[in-house]
Amino acid sequence: MTYLIQVGLALLLQVIWEEVGFASTPRWWLLVAFAFVPHGLWFVAHRCYLRGRFRLAERTYRALHWSPVWLQAAALFAADWIEILEGLTGSSASLVGWPSLALLPAFAPFAVYSLIAIDARARLMGGARSHAGLRFQARLFAAVFVPLIGYVVIASLVGALDDLRLSIETVAVWNALYAVVMLALFAISLPWVLCNTWETEPLPPGPERALLDAVSERAKFDGRRLFLWHTNFSMANAAIVGLLPAYRTVIFSDLLLSQLNLRQLASVYAHEIGHAKRGHVPIFAAWAFAALFGADLAASALVEGEPVGTALILAASVGIWFLGFGWMSRRFELEADLFSLRLCGDAAPLIAALEQVSGPHARSRTSWRHFSTERRIEFLEEAQRDGQQAARLERRLFWVGRIGIVAFLAIMAMEARGLLGQWPRDQVLLDLRRGAYASAAERMAQLTDEDPALGALVRRAAAVGEISLAELAERARRALVAGEFEAANQWLDLGALRGDSDMARVQGVLAAAHLQPGSDTADLLRDIPDSWRSVLEPLLRPGPR
Repeated sequence: MTYLIQVGLALLLQVIWEEVGFASTPRWWLLVAFAFVPHGLWFVAHRCYLRGRFRLAERTYRALHWSPVWLQAAALFAADWIEILEGLTGSSASLVGWPSLALLPAFAPFAVYSLIAIDARARLMGGARSHAGLRFQARLFAAVFVPLIGYVVIASLVGALDDLRLSIETVAVWNALYAVVMLALFAISLPWVLCNTWETEPLPPGPERALLDAVSERAKFDGRRLFLWHTNFSMANAAIVGLLPAYRTVIFSDLLLSQLNLRQLASVYAHEIGHAKRGHVPIFAAWAFAALFGADLAASALVEGEPVGTALILAASVGIWFLGFGWMSRRFELEADLFSLRLCGDAAPLIAALEQVSGPHARSRTSWRHFSTERRIEFLEEAQRDGQQAARLERRLFWVGRIGIVAFLAIMAMEARGLLGQWPRDQVLLDLRRGAYASAAERMAQLTDEDPALGALVRRAAAVGEISLAELAERARRALVAGEFEAANQWLDLGALRGDSDMARVQGVLAAAHLQPGSDTADLLRDIPDSWRSVLEPLLRPGPR
């Protein structure tokens, strides 16, 4: 989970840099200097431990653990890594725009610093454990980083197909379908990614495999894909990964298998099957999508076009979902415990397994996703004696699941209605972006609710028919010189829609000059080509024109 959060923060830093980042002098040597920071923190933590300054050592270790994130921030904002990268490759490394393969090196400092920090943390273990810990943690990091690489590769391939890219960018329906396909690919490939980045192997034949196969048969669960996860006996865990039965994979760690006897192992496996049988992952997903798209609908209805208001609504939705996820997760664990009790017929093996895995020091500790071991044992013992508390929990979770699914379906139906409502207008915009102006005019004539600005733009385009970008630019320049600013903006709009970055920048300059009269002309025209500079300078010069 930590690596997932760190990768998410690295993505967020990239977005912040693109939106707010300031120009600075590229300093490649800082990138090299930052690479020594994790081992410097390791040295400080190690010395503090030796001198008995345990609190300072713990704080230093925590700084080491999160160092890849703030070192990536330093690489972006202090060393100006993106400018260095774009200068080397000649390609844009934007995350906000359509991802390209040039985006992958943008995260190279983060990946390198992460591996260096993993090595530094592993050194604190010492001896053979250092090498084993390094390999294990590096594999955990790879399991999170590989999907990011896969996304960028697939997105760059799609982006290379101009017609498909324009359709996804312009038509909301295709954009939504693209997002669904990417999520589906992630869900389907996740078991494969984990099994090939973690050190796993199919669970070998033997008493354990035979017992687990018997539990699968009794639960009517497809348990063909059972894997042993080599963690160098550092983690006691079991998990079911994958939504589709054909790809669903059950993973048992080596430490867990070494700690549990056969009856305890059967009860733990039954617990994991309970998560699948009760549909906990689909319920989580339903509530997550309901929260996300519900926030989108609320923002559109209440604060449309206001970035701050939209961000606040989205943040509130994420916060509510975060609390709700923890509430559901803790109770879903109890429901899975209850499934194990009913399948195995006895709570004692699962209780013993919980006590064995949690250890004496964590019995009373409640986490975001799990009740304490004490609370779970009390629940199992009560369920075995009476069952009324268990029945109440099941009824409550039944309605939690149904309400989540109904909310998801209702919100997605409203989203689909909105997307389909945008379809005619999106098709007009797509024709404009393709330069198919006659087709755009035909579609515009069929719209029942015409957008005046879009209608004027389509009429302007249809009047000239097929026209090159160079001709559009020349018409825009002539209109600016003549003081015909409405026509000039329309020519610039048409050029920007067809992907001309120079005309898009000219639009930005004119908008900035309009919003901030008296702005420094040299600053506004810094990135404008000479062919436009001579036209814009007289317009931006202070005084009467």
